[in-house]
Formats: sequence, structure tokens, C-alpha cells
Amino acid sequence: MQRPDEPLKEYAVAVAVYDKPSSFDSQSDPIVRVEAGRLRSRLNQYYSSAGLMDDVIIELPKGSYIPHFKTRNTKNQDAPYESLAVIPFQDDNEADITYLVNGLCEAVTRRLAQILKIRVTPWSLVLRAQNQIHDLEQRATYLGAHTLVTLRLVLHEDVYELHAEWLDPATKTHLWGAQYSRRLAELFGLEDDISFDLAGWLYPETDRVQETERRRPLTSNGRAYQLYLRARHLWNKRTADAMARATEYYRRAIDLDPGFALAYASMADCYLTLASFAFIPPNDSLPRAKAAASRALEIDPKLGEAKTVLACVSALYEWDWLQAQREFEQAMMLSPLYPVARQWYGACLCARRDFVAGRKFLKSALELDPLSPMIGTQLAVAHYLEHRYADAIRQCTSVLENDAHFWAALLFLGLSLLATGQVERAIDSMRAAVQLSADAPMAIAGLGHALALGGDRQEAAELLSHLSNRAAQEYVPAFWLALLCCSLGELEPALSHLERAVAERSPTLPFWLAVEPRLDPLRREPRFQQLLQVVGLIDLAQHSPPIQLQTPQ
Repeated sequence: MQRPDEPLKEYAVAVAVYDKPSSFDSQSDPIVRVEAGRLRSRLNQYYSSAGLMDDVIIELPKGSYIPHFKTRNTKNQDAPYESLAVIPFQDDNEADITYLVNGLCEAVTRRLAQILKIRVTPWSLVLRAQNQIHDLEQRATYLGAHTLVTLRLVLHEDVYELHAEWLDPATKTHLWGAQYSRRLAELFGLEDDISFDLAGWLYPETDRVQETERRRPLTSNGRAYQLYLRARHLWNKRTADAMARATEYYRRAIDLDPGFALAYASMADCYLTLASFAFIPPNDSLPRAKAAASRALEIDPKLGEAKTVLACVSALYEWDWLQAQREFEQAMMLSPLYPVARQWYGACLCARRDFVAGRKFLKSALELDPLSPMIGTQLAVAHYLEHRYADAIRQCTSVLENDAHFWAALLFLGLSLLATGQVERAIDSMRAAVQLSADAPMAIAGLGHALALGGDRQEAAELLSHLSNRAAQEYVPAFWLALLCCSLGELEPALSHLERAVAERSPTLPFWLAVEPRLDPLRREPRFQQLLQVVGLIDLAQHSPPIQLQTPQ
């Protein structure tokens, strides 16, 4: 300390600190190096927890035994970092509160995207990388983020301690940190506290306006908030069982707090997903989705996610395109960074044969969430419906490079390969889709189509019989039965199944009826033309032009 320019040798530390004899040999006794390593670990632990707000930081650089002292920056008015991602940082022994820290990360991500002037990585990307990449620098690169905000939640008896740290993993630089202690009943406002504390550090003017911009707490009921976070954790799994359980958690949260708008909006999204994945009949799910979304907007008219659900119900269930377009426009104005609104609107435009505008919106959604396999596959579907099969094959391949088990991409890869004459590869791809989807009717219909065109009509007919038998026991959308009948040349049964799909108010009809190439053998049939009329897919050119695409700021 008194002679900082003089090097401090390992031998001197051993003799002076650890009372080693003058014959000390560092090659045979590594005590100094071991203890120095422990000290570095303890310092790092301290400055990421109790010492988060210390003005002075002590470092012990590797290869040196002389401490370095530096002053922590308290403000960064220039905010040179262009992007950040919020990630959970939990130990394995804290798995029982994973849903809580994941829920807080999702909420903080959502809030920071609303108030910061830099790009915030969508939570869906973070979730996909969570169990794949553990090195922070590699994870930041994967997420396309210059910096990371890590959140770690620790439970001490009935008090939750959350450690938040903003860091630059490339330079190993700590930029900001804070520590929060809350009881369960106080967790509901934590995302605002974290978000505005960080925003106030980045932009000092935020300190002066945060109280006017800070939203009313999502809920004042801690138990309701905990149930909401459990539901979000389950919803992200996208399985029938998990989403059914999620709706029950949302319902219990709403019972505890009937004014919990985001719980209503999330439950609406859950019902929409159940319908779009054909897990339950649309008559059971989509009216509930509309009711929950409407109630969410009565409580909080600024929820773009709820408005997106209403737009989807208008387009896919009520078959009211003009109303849907107005609601999509409102949703994107309320939540310009919400990629799902752009995804659904782009898909609906393609379903109405406006492929140019539809692809623009799908590409803009993919820019907001570039690793989303669903949005990436939706863009591939747009190419497939427009008969741009080479583009569809490239897009599906791109999706599968990031997620080799995403069955929808395998399905549309197979359909596009089949359209280009690559029958064997197409059948292999669609068999994989059937297996990975756990025999989803949509995938089975695709495989049956490939087998019928490839000459194996017997197996295709067996698949049709299998789906028909399942339909007697469980919900199987009539539309997929119609497609498979059409592939086998059974046009009368195909039309009958499509008419039954009308009675179901099936969302498959407005989505596929006007554009699906597999239905081409039916297009001249008067009954098919009547179906297009009923669903509102006749004279599409007379409807209003698409919404002007706005680049999110």
C-alpha cells in the first residue's frame, strides 16, 4: 500500500501473512494462490450482494497480490450501451422459486421496454437461452445484447431478497446494482422499483418524472401476484396440460383480486393459444378469450396484449375482418414492441391473399424476436401459401438450425419439399413432425397428403381412419379431416368436413380456406365458394388496405 510501484511477491506474502519459514517453496505449497483465489471470489460475491451500492470497489487482479481501488460510477448520462437483456440467475437449490424469478424477469423486461431508450431483448428469447448457455458473455452474444441485467432471488424465512446487477460481460464491468427486500405481499411493485431505479441511473431526468409515469401496481395482493407468476411459468411451456393449469392459476389470482388486469389479459392469451393449437374446441375457448380480454381492457385500456387477443377473436372466430383490422392497429399502437401482434396480423393478411403486406409484418415481428421458432415458421408458411417453395424451405431450415425439434417447421418443410418433387425427403420430414408433435392432427394430415401423392394411398387412408376414430373420442378439428380427404380425392367427404368446421366456428377456416394449396381440387365447387362467402373470404380486394407498418422506436 505504501510502495504500490514495488511488486508484491508470493514468497513475501507467505512469510509475512502465513508465517511460512524462509525455506518456503511456492511450487510445493500453493497456499498463497489458493487463498488469493478465495479472496477474489469473496470480493465478487460481496460486490454483487451486500456491496452493490458501495462507492469504492476493491479488486485483486489475477497474477497480482496488490489490491486495486476504484470508484464506482453513480451516473451515466450518456448511456453508451445500445441494448440489454434481463436474465434470471438462480442456483440449483433455489429451483422452487424459479417461477418467481422468471416472472419478475419477464415483468422487468416488459417495463424496461416501455421506459428505456435502448433496445431490450424480448423475454421469449431469454427464456429459450436459459438452459442452453451458462457463460454470460456467450449468452449476451446469443441474445444480441451488449449488456445483461441479472436478477437473483433468495428466500430468507418469509422475506425475499432480490439482487439486481447490470453488467457488461465482454469487459467484465459492473455498471449498476441494487438490492431489494420484500415480503410476499409486497412483491407486486418490485418490477417498477427495479426498472425505474435502473432508468433513473441511465437517464437522470427519469428520476423527476417516474412518479407520474409509474403505472398503478399490477395488483395489491401478494398471493394473487404469486399465482400470476406461476401461471406465466406454465404458459411458457405451451403444452395442453400446462396451459390448462395456467388458466386455473389465473382464475385463482383474479378471485383474489378482481381488478388484476394483466391476469385477465394473460388468461385471454392462454385461451387463444389453446384454440390455435386445437387443444380444445374453439366454441369452448375463444368466447372465454374475448371475455377475459374485454375485462382486462375495462380495467386498463392500454394493454396491447389484450387488444391483440380481441383482434384475433374478431378475425378467426367472429370472421369480422374490418373489426379485427381496427383492433390490430390499436394493439400495435399500444404495444409497438409486442411482436405477437405483428405476427398475428401478418398471418391474417396472408390468409386474405395480401402476401406482400403480410410478409412485411411477419418480418418486422421476426426482427423484434429473431429467434422465435413460431414467428420464423409463420414466415415460412407465408412463403408456402404463396407457392414460394424455395423461400419456404430456406426459412424452415433456418428455424430448424436453432430448434431442430420444432415440429411445425418440419411439417412445412415437408410440404414445401413435396411441392418441389422431393417426395422421400418430404415424407421423412413429416414423419418426424408427427412424432415430435405427439400425433397432432395437423401433422398427421400433412403426412397423409405426402403419402397419397407419393403413391402410398393405403397408409394415407389408414391415417384418415385413425383421425376419424380419434374424433369420436376427443376434439379433432374437422378441417384437418377435410384436408386428408381432399388429398385422397374424396371431395364430397372433404366438403362435408369443411361444412362441419363452419359449425365449429373453426379458426382454421379464415386462416387457410382461401390460400391452402391442398384445397385446390375443391375451389371450383359451388359448395366451396359458399364456404368462402360464409367466412368472409369473397371479394377480398374490396376490403380496406392494410395498416401502414411503423418501425418501433
